[in-house]
Amino acid sequence: MSILILNQHQFTDNHGYLISGVIEQLISKGYNVDYICYKTSIKKENLNHLRVKKVNIRRIEVFSPKSYSTTLRIIDMIYFSLSCLFISIFNKKNYETIIVSSSHVMFLGLTGLILSKIYNAKFIYRIEDLTIEGNYLTRPYLKFFLFPYYYIDKLVCLYADQILTLSDDMVNSINSRFVDPLKNISKIPNLPKISKRKDFKKKNIKKSLVKNSSFRIVFIGNIGLPQGLDFLINVMKKLKNNKIELFFVGDGYAKKQLIRMSYALLNKKIHFIPFQEDKNLNQILKTSDLGVISLIPGFEKFSFPSKIYSYLEMNCPILGIVNKNSEISKLIKNEKIGISVEYGDHKKLERILVKCSSEKKFKDKYVKNIKLFRKKYFSKNKILNQWVEAIEKTNIKK
Repeated sequence: MSILILNQHQFTDNHGYLISGVIEQLISKGYNVDYICYKTSIKKENLNHLRVKKVNIRRIEVFSPKSYSTTLRIIDMIYFSLSCLFISIFNKKNYETIIVSSSHVMFLGLTGLILSKIYNAKFIYRIEDLTIEGNYLTRPYLKFFLFPYYYIDKLVCLYADQILTLSDDMVNSINSRFVDPLKNISKIPNLPKISKRKDFKKKNIKKSLVKNSSFRIVFIGNIGLPQGLDFLINVMKKLKNNKIELFFVGDGYAKKQLIRMSYALLNKKIHFIPFQEDKNLNQILKTSDLGVISLIPGFEKFSFPSKIYSYLEMNCPILGIVNKNSEISKLIKNEKIGISVEYGDHKKLERILVKCSSEKKFKDKYVKNIKLFRKKYFSKNKILNQWVEAIEKTNIKK
């Protein structure tokens, strides 16, 4: 059986790691796989696994793959979707399954659906975040422009043979688009890039990343509007006399605004550093006491941050600043892998951080629970097997 996968990320990107594992599993079972993605790096990917070397990869060179400019991103998304459409048509292969695993790329879902009709193939649509609804919440002024795309994406969901998403909250949000709930949605956790243990032992770690005596809180990833990180900055201002430091590791639309907000505490209590290579990021997480998951109220219905695993992999407990009724908040509390605080409750977060920073060996009480949760929820074999089962189950129905 031949399978075509359309995805934004190369295998070496964090969000390409899951798909590389899925492809390994598929090739081991005798499937032929074609893969089309952005060309996000000029570096040649090191495909150590012999199975992955058998995949036919086509990297599309877009204009600005790492830009935070809305205009440039839209241009790249449309260009990539059209490229996927025409490349796949002219390949003239008899695909039996089309998989789109980057739902946030504008019109890529529609491209996958069209190709599935051309090839009379099954169509699997992976929704890792509900971008349109998310933008309605954070950028309501764009609603008029996003309105047609909302109905296009709704059409794609309606005619998909299988939809794969990350949380029950997201399943409910997808179903809220329709009068009757869809019966083709499955929940499969994300599989973030797993670090190599040998990286932890490297000695060439930047001195600026070595932890001092302060209680360290860290946020990694996209620094955008949905995260609402101004709330955390305001809390840090109240705690300026406490031995607590906050690290932001990453980049994003809201970064400049947060830097301006942090002016008095910048490079003292609050630090902003760019994305790091694995060995430095691992060092930061290993020596941090809490890893932040922050979402403005309502956004938890449209996203489930994969950075949760990055924190837990380094035995760093979670600080969830989210809606108390969200799946993320319940997960943190029920599994006892960190602390959850209602977004907007400044006083409660201040009290909690003061209390936690005064505890000796604060992290130790969470380590056992974190290890058990990682094994249960983020098992690599379990997640990849779920993917393969979903693909095979979809094709049995053909």
